[in-house]
Amino acid sequence: MEVELKLLITPADVFRLRRFAAPPGWQRSAPKHKHLLSIYFDTEDFSLRQRGIALRVRRDGHRWIQTVKGGGSVKAGLHSRFEIEAQVAHDYPDFTKIDDPVLSELFTAPEMRGRLKPVFTTDFRRTIWLLDAADGGQVEMALDQGEIRAGSATAALSEVELELKTGSPAALYEAALALVERVPLRLENASKAERGYGLCVPPPPPQPVKAAAQDLRGKLSVEQAFQTIAWSCIGHLQCNHNGLLVGEDVEYVHQMRVAMRRLRSAMGLFAKIAPAIHDDELIGEIRWLAGELGAARDWDVFVTETLPPILAGAQDNQVLRRLEEQARAIDTENREHARRAADSPRYQKLLLRLGAWLSSASWRSGASKGCLKLLELPILEMGPRLLDKRHKQLLNLGGDLAGMTALERHALRIAGKKLRYAAEFLAHLYPGMETQSYLKAQAKLQNVLGVLNDHVVTRRLLDELDEKSPRDALQARAIGEIIGWNACQASVHLAALDQVWTIFKSQKRFWK
Repeated sequence: MEVELKLLITPADVFRLRRFAAPPGWQRSAPKHKHLLSIYFDTEDFSLRQRGIALRVRRDGHRWIQTVKGGGSVKAGLHSRFEIEAQVAHDYPDFTKIDDPVLSELFTAPEMRGRLKPVFTTDFRRTIWLLDAADGGQVEMALDQGEIRAGSATAALSEVELELKTGSPAALYEAALALVERVPLRLENASKAERGYGLCVPPPPPQPVKAAAQDLRGKLSVEQAFQTIAWSCIGHLQCNHNGLLVGEDVEYVHQMRVAMRRLRSAMGLFAKIAPAIHDDELIGEIRWLAGELGAARDWDVFVTETLPPILAGAQDNQVLRRLEEQARAIDTENREHARRAADSPRYQKLLLRLGAWLSSASWRSGASKGCLKLLELPILEMGPRLLDKRHKQLLNLGGDLAGMTALERHALRIAGKKLRYAAEFLAHLYPGMETQSYLKAQAKLQNVLGVLNDHVVTRRLLDELDEKSPRDALQARAIGEIIGWNACQASVHLAALDQVWTIFKSQKRFWK
């Protein structure tokens, strides 16, 4: 199994990488240099790619090395996948060198073997250093500079690969963190093969990605369940990152914030079993990112959801249109602010720190024997206890809906989100109609609470807009119209709150 971390580096920063000194406790070898030419093979319709398999023959000095890669996963830039290598006599595949029975059958099938052809090449110089950790772990650091070619199309190649030779994957993140303190680097989830295929067939434009449900059934322990959920949250964040940087869809900001909220919620949920999972420094950085994205999301909602029905219903909306233009300008400004945060070194360090933390399971350090025993219990056994706490917390906060202030409804909404995320995390453990009914009722409750919160946020944004704009009677009238509409809509949703709350309370707790 190949385990490596990929990072992009600009050619202008390469000299800083070459002067990189090993971090305290590590030793760095002298550099070695290679020229590597790789030829990737596939069929006309890219059937290997569709199976998640890459086949290449690489010239390494005077040797040709055949490699088959595939499967595995990518988590916070960490690539884990199977790799089968063998020396071959020439610059095209030799399927007798593949000893895996499933892969051998695939490649020796007549419909595959007769259709394989070169589809793209990578041609680069590699500089290699070995990094030895004090605990015995070893990481190979490789700087690759060259290009990828597919026909007349080319793409520059400038990246750093950290490959685990011995030890824990946490060592890769620790080495990367030491690097990014000295050299600007960016995590890269796409392999060379994926980038090569991108030259053959332009990839579709990015689309916002929602959180994926995690199936925790089987023999997963509490700790394994937490790690699975947390990695999923990081993946959700990364799936929307590039879309925010290059796209205009407002949903990217929203999904990145959701990913961070889900991660914080998971940390809080499982910290009830292992308190050290509530890592204050990490949570502080997660809050930083959520805060950098927050203003953009608030103005996105105001511009795309709050204003359109008001404008549609206004008889004379010229003044409102002017206000909309001002709001869109502020929205654009905040979107750029969010992009800068997502493109910053601080964001890259956050991903690496999360990866190191999850890989090393550092919450175990100093944990009591009782805590460690709970972490090793099956998640199916501990799930009901976790869900009960979240459910009871929400019921306690919702005891007096009619007399609640806006601040108290906000607290109820936050508790509801924590319960919703916990229920979604663990729902696969309890398949059935009761689970779906509970989740549906909880989602409706959360929707009403969310809309009521949007009304509060709208009033705050109007105050901000008023402060940034020249004061005049027309502007005041436009703001007054929106406030009136907002108050009317809030009263409608307040009336609906009692009904959805009653329906939610009547649901059977599916984990019982």
